Amino acid sequence: MEPKKRIPDLLRRALLGALLHAVFAAGNILIGVLESSWWFLTAGIYYAVLGIARLILLARKNRASEAFFGRFTGRMLMLTSLPLLGTAILCSVRDVGTKFHEIVMISMALYAFSKVTLAILHLVKANKETSPIAPSLRGIALADALVSIASLQRSMLVSFGEMSAEEIRLFNALTSIGVSLLIFLLGAYFLKKTNRNT
Repeated sequence: MEPKKRIPDLLRRALLGALLHAVFAAGNILIGVLESSWWFLTAGIYYAVLGIARLILLARKNRASEAFFGRFTGRMLMLTSLPLLGTAILCSVRDVGTKFHEIVMISMALYAFSKVTLAILHLVKANKETSPIAPSLRGIALADALVSIASLQRSMLVSFGEMSAEEIRLFNALTSIGVSLLIFLLGAYFLKKTNRNT
């Protein structure tokens, strides 16, 4: 496929991703309200922020440099990882997770693992893209996928596991802290890479 055709495909996928972010954000916020879960509320807001960040990148695609995309993405990921970490710790103390029917959980698992796999593959391939916006969009997709894994684990341990509430809280805390740290490091990587190339 020629590079000129790949760029519109990338932008179409990014717009679709932003739309899915909006749907997923609304779904998480709705679950958070119905189940009184701070974690789902925070995850919903987080997905909304990532969706808005994607739209900002798309709006600037013809008027900004690769350095802008890298710095914007790096700072945005580092900043959003901090409140996510605080909420993760708070929720681990107060909220063990929300139980769902096994069919819902299997669907959530397939969705989450598909997102992670595709996000990693696309991030690796982003270096071959001719568009300077590609790595930033791929980085946002990976951050989105990592939070999906944390949300999935919270519900899976309650829905399928036979752990005590204390053990579930410990696993939730460790996973959430790990995800927040990975997102922070991903943001730091974008900043370091941008500063090295400019």
